[in-house]
Amino acid sequence: MLRSTKIVATLGPASSEPAILERMIRAGVDVVRLNFSHGTAQDHEKRAALVKELASKVGRTVAILCDLQGPKIRVGKFKDGMVTLEKGQSFVLDARLEIGDGSRSGLDYKELPRDVGPGAVLLLDDGKIVLDVKQVRGEEVHTVVRHGGVLSNNKGINRQGGGLTAPALTSKDMEDIRTAAKIQADYLAVSFPKTGADMYMARELARAAGAKAFLIAKIERAEAVAEGALLDIMRGSDGIMVARGDLAVEVGDAAVPALQKKMIRLAREQNKLTITATQMMESMISSPVPTRAEVSDVANAVLDGTDAVMLSAETASGRYPVEVIEAMDRVCREVEQMRTMHRQVDTPAISSDVRVIAFYLPQYHPIPENDRWWGAGFTEWTNVRKALPNFVGHEQPHEPAELGYYDLRSAEVRARQADLARQFGIHGFCYYTYWFNGKRLLSRPFDETLASGQPDFPFCLCWANENWTRIWDGLDKDILMEQSYSEEDDRQHIRWLANAFRDKRYIKVGDRPLFLVYRARSIPDPVKTTSIWRDEARKLGFRELYLCRVESFAEEHECPACLGFDASVEFQPDWSSFPTLTMPLRRGRMWQYLTRWGLSSEAYQQNDIYSYKRVAELMRRRDLPPYKRFPCVTPGWDNSSRRKRGAIILKGSTPKLYRRWLEATLARFEPYGPGENLMFINAWNEWGEGSHLEPDKRWGRAYLEATRSALRNVMGHKPWRT
Repeated sequence: MLRSTKIVATLGPASSEPAILERMIRAGVDVVRLNFSHGTAQDHEKRAALVKELASKVGRTVAILCDLQGPKIRVGKFKDGMVTLEKGQSFVLDARLEIGDGSRSGLDYKELPRDVGPGAVLLLDDGKIVLDVKQVRGEEVHTVVRHGGVLSNNKGINRQGGGLTAPALTSKDMEDIRTAAKIQADYLAVSFPKTGADMYMARELARAAGAKAFLIAKIERAEAVAEGALLDIMRGSDGIMVARGDLAVEVGDAAVPALQKKMIRLAREQNKLTITATQMMESMISSPVPTRAEVSDVANAVLDGTDAVMLSAETASGRYPVEVIEAMDRVCREVEQMRTMHRQVDTPAISSDVRVIAFYLPQYHPIPENDRWWGAGFTEWTNVRKALPNFVGHEQPHEPAELGYYDLRSAEVRARQADLARQFGIHGFCYYTYWFNGKRLLSRPFDETLASGQPDFPFCLCWANENWTRIWDGLDKDILMEQSYSEEDDRQHIRWLANAFRDKRYIKVGDRPLFLVYRARSIPDPVKTTSIWRDEARKLGFRELYLCRVESFAEEHECPACLGFDASVEFQPDWSSFPTLTMPLRRGRMWQYLTRWGLSSEAYQQNDIYSYKRVAELMRRRDLPPYKRFPCVTPGWDNSSRRKRGAIILKGSTPKLYRRWLEATLARFEPYGPGENLMFINAWNEWGEGSHLEPDKRWGRAYLEATRSALRNVMGHKPWRT
């Protein structure tokens, strides 16, 4: 079983050797954390390069998280390196002092005397030592020890309840952001933010440095967990880290478990990533196995819905950096297996009265034909990577987030896709299949899925029966692979399809395997072909097939029964209907003049650019046909990465607009009969067409969250007819 919860491992002396780091990556590390509180910029650059080298060698994607130090709110150094404080003794924190002794200490944070007053409580070394402030004299804070112990050099200071005014970003952080940009960090963690303004400042600094990292807010101050402040910080971030160490010191350890659940829940509602951190398997610094309490702690974080769990000293300085990764991996996998049952108790279930199927593109692995036609190593990613914005506000390129620029020959990638889809309410995938008179192209991902039985996720097939041409280069008459049709090919085709139809995962309507054809009108005699398919299927032991034609082009909009099909599947965007419903943006004589004068981008004249909001409103209100048609929505469309001119672009898509379209479509859809409860989303991974539910760097999982939200909002209140 693939693990969905990511493991973040902090690098340090115990994990810097190439052999150890390689074993950690093989054991399951997904993200490495570079702690900028320690080491030089050169140290971090070398470690980042080593991580990338070893990840490539192992064949895994490993992200890099750079963790900014933030303000240094610490005691100074002592003459002997440490002192022992006794309960009831006086102790002075002196901002002017360089070297301390048993009665006083210097301060790295010189503003402390202005941030505290009589009655304040200071917590040193993660709360192990507690000081009660009695008075402030100039640069001196006079205290009495409430709880004593050994205090060593440069230990941290927190104020119970918060209230220290140190800024979240320091001059060192600004330099470190440049380092993070240089090593192309995937994530940038900001320490001690108190408001959203701290995060917006960090984002501006990151942009100025050229960093494209996701911004993670470390929630570790009492001020940050107040309801309004927490939401404000989340809005300025791409994710949060539940930094339980410093947070527990400021708010009290008993408050942290409930706060952890609250933060993870709120982050999920806001479509933000969550990382749960601090002492998750602390005992494994010196022990080869975790305690039962630590196992429960990790398990609870996974059940709460955290996206990642983080190891700190366990991998940075511990004796068992590989073993702790293996232990964390085991716990996460085991808990995820039972998470479905947990969610049935704690969260509203997504009704099974509609089956949402996402179209799935297999063109993410090289094949000899594409190497010959387009160049060595060509895949769909080739077009996606080279895309550029053509006008102000044009969201290109689309860059994948957590799944990366994957290769579908990887079983792990296919399993991660299925787990992600299942988590957000997708019932199954509709794989495009490319059959050319017995020859199949781009078949390896599906063949391996069929042969292995994994991932255990429902699927059906759609025959993309188009000629392959150089249309992406504008040479639409230059045919690379031509479709041809014959009765014998019809029989051969259905015999091959029967292998998939027999699979227990195959999606059926009742007991009838569901099969889609992308361009039914391209078949010379579709009635004859569908009749041959049905007859041959009966000979192969199937009672009947359920055949759907996709309304992909204008000529496909007619009664499916006239062509021998049981139903139609709506295809979005339905560009064939646009001319009668809406117009491209910035068209007409005035815009031509403005373009000529340089006041409007030529892209609006060279491509068909529509308002996503307008299209979604029109599509969800248009009349239903007098025949069976399963509805479809799309999160977006932009095929400019494939076409130099003549692209179709839906401008202005957002998760909120997509969710509204999906909710409206679900609300008006009535299943036609038992099992005829299908709805389609175009698409799961059409990256070259700008149409994908898979997370990208701009929106993360927001479109997936919108899908799940729409299903719960509508289906939880609708009296479904089955």
